Amino acid sequence: MIKLNKRTCIIEAKDQPMDFPKYTFDLVSFDKLHDFTSKTDRFLDVIGKIIAVSNAAMISTSSSDYRMRRIVKLQDLSGKTIDLSLSGKRAVEFDGETILEVGQNNHIIAIFVGTSMKILKGTYEFLSGTTACRWYINENDIPEIKMFQKCLPPHADPIQKLYLQSDEDMQRSIEHKTLAELKEIDPFVDKDEKYQCTATIIGIQERKTWCYQACKLCNCKMIWDGSILKCKKENCPCRQYEYKYKIPFIANDGTASLELVLFEKKGTELIGRTAETMKRQYDINQTPPEIKAWIGHKFTFIVKVLPNITINADEPSFEVLTIKERFGRLLVPPPSELPVAVALSSGLLNLAASRPPNPMSSCCGGGAPWAEDEEHELTSPQASGGSGGGSRPALRYLRPIDTVLGGHGFIQLPPLESPSAATALSSTPSTGCDQLCFDAAATADASAADSLAYYSAAAFPAFALIVGRDRRVQRG
Repeated sequence: MIKLNKRTCIIEAKDQPMDFPKYTFDLVSFDKLHDFTSKTDRFLDVIGKIIAVSNAAMISTSSSDYRMRRIVKLQDLSGKTIDLSLSGKRAVEFDGETILEVGQNNHIIAIFVGTSMKILKGTYEFLSGTTACRWYINENDIPEIKMFQKCLPPHADPIQKLYLQSDEDMQRSIEHKTLAELKEIDPFVDKDEKYQCTATIIGIQERKTWCYQACKLCNCKMIWDGSILKCKKENCPCRQYEYKYKIPFIANDGTASLELVLFEKKGTELIGRTAETMKRQYDINQTPPEIKAWIGHKFTFIVKVLPNITINADEPSFEVLTIKERFGRLLVPPPSELPVAVALSSGLLNLAASRPPNPMSSCCGGGAPWAEDEEHELTSPQASGGSGGGSRPALRYLRPIDTVLGGHGFIQLPPLESPSAATALSSTPSTGCDQLCFDAAATADASAADSLAYYSAAAFPAFALIVGRDRRVQRG
């Protein structure tokens, strides 16, 4: 490997020396490859017999990117095997079909140069061949290949054809789950599993930042050790960083709300700008409007659980691996997809079926799936002669509702219209977090619960959260 720095001078050699080698490599035996795992200070050159070749397929990488891949399985003279993963252009340039055809009756000996040793999931070690990788196949003028050939039996076993599943094929077989089902995922058992879900982004975690200082070598978070900023990963020597996305969106699919995190690759794909460029314009604690603009949009995602975050948290977090489908901003959601806190009464849900009130117009300062900046004229249950109601004006105004984010599912309600509900709240002892529960199925206060949907500017604001059939009001 040649290393260049800012002081390196390159001079063109106009006359090629007579002793300039046609081939150059430094072969490493298979039993010593383990010593070079994850080391980047040199390339590895290997020789082996090709015993299997896969098709070239587009698959996702550990960094949520997409690259062409092809697997070549090599075997040395002692019978040890190693997989070589060719990536990008090298996967396409390698003529696997011809190798398979010729290799049905002949030995195929190859020298691969410019590879590196990698490890996946802590156990699977393999050679990686990227831009620097080249190969010499059955070159009879290379002494090492001729010597290898002489050590093999006359009869050649046919080269096996491997099938490498493309990411598109994988996505067809990925199980679709609701967010409520994803909440039950075991971060220990299912940490490597991928799932598909369809949900609407309804907000952003308010106590988390949208980007972080990422190690330039391994992308891990940089932390302060006294006065020194260092990589969180053990034994990583890097001290340089750059800002990368870690956007903690909150999504809802009508069954539950869940945190879905977009890291740099998917964040850049969605936003259209890198986190480094966004950081020049916005503070790390100030969510950019370009990110807020996606609140209210519905997507189908491919996700996997983030075990390091989920293990010690009350609620699981998932990384978005693929944005499979975009449905755009929803103008009128079906009642089943309204956030549970919007369902304060059957009347409100019935209204949503035709023309919804504006339940989330101020959500984090951005637009919501069905955002409309206007009030809607309604008739309250008391006005129409509902239980517990008196003689009241027929027309009332339902004001916009703001989502209070942070993973708690609270909805901030405008001033209350119902005198009974306001009286009940004001008479509750103040303990800093007072609550009232209204159960329409079990109490005679169903009309008081329903009346929470109706407001005017005359009463005070409150917070509301619905759990099942309970109407729960928390004072704010």
